[in-house]
Amino acid sequence: MARMILSRIGYRSLLTREKIRIGTRLSAELNHTVAYGPFKGLILKPKSSWSRADRGSMLLGIYEREVSDLLPQVFFKRSVFVNFGAADGFYALGVLTSGLAERVIAFEQCEKSRNILVSSATLNSVSEKLTVRGKADELCIIKLASHLPLNKSVVLFDVEGAEYTLLSEAVFSALNGAIIIVEIHRLRDIGSQVVLSTLIKRSGRAYKVKIIKQASRDPLSLPFTTMLSDDEAWLLCSEGRGYRQVWAVFEPSVIM
Repeated sequence: MARMILSRIGYRSLLTREKIRIGTRLSAELNHTVAYGPFKGLILKPKSSWSRADRGSMLLGIYEREVSDLLPQVFFKRSVFVNFGAADGFYALGVLTSGLAERVIAFEQCEKSRNILVSSATLNSVSEKLTVRGKADELCIIKLASHLPLNKSVVLFDVEGAEYTLLSEAVFSALNGAIIIVEIHRLRDIGSQVVLSTLIKRSGRAYKVKIIKQASRDPLSLPFTTMLSDDEAWLLCSEGRGYRQVWAVFEPSVIM
């Protein structure tokens, strides 16, 4: 059993290194600029802190396509984006460079990622529209919500499992009026389905909930992948998850 586990770990490590190699190659070819999808034209810093293995799929517009395709829909008549777990800024900067949002508040606990996010904002000429903050907690979110135009806000939580503790009943109540998108993670002792059902219960009757499941990818439909082998093109479709990803979209039951 130990050999089998080590073998699996080694195999996943090999795939990750290969994805980084392909992404680095694509990044140079595309001048570090997203070529497809809603964030087309977004310039990524050559060196990243968080998303090295996902660089290729970001450039091709297929990274977390479920979320990037959803954002143009939910930003109808909304202009403020709050991003908890912003990492290097793919979403925070993507909604600004694409014109979806006019103002972004990005929370990220990693200092290196925050530095990359700030310099990337300068690179993409959107610094004046971006506010970058550190780690968030429940009280911080509730205080922020009191200053937001909630009926004009979209909030994204991608906090690697911390959504289970951050999104309390009090936080859902404070954010009522905003559209909230949550990436659901599987915790060590709690399955992702339990996390999801718990958050739905906490949100109460104030929200309608829509579940979005990880969907298929077709990199061969993108012209630029002709420079890649079949193996390379399809490998970029993998986001290296240990399970099928699910997102929950909480929309206010009453339009405010």
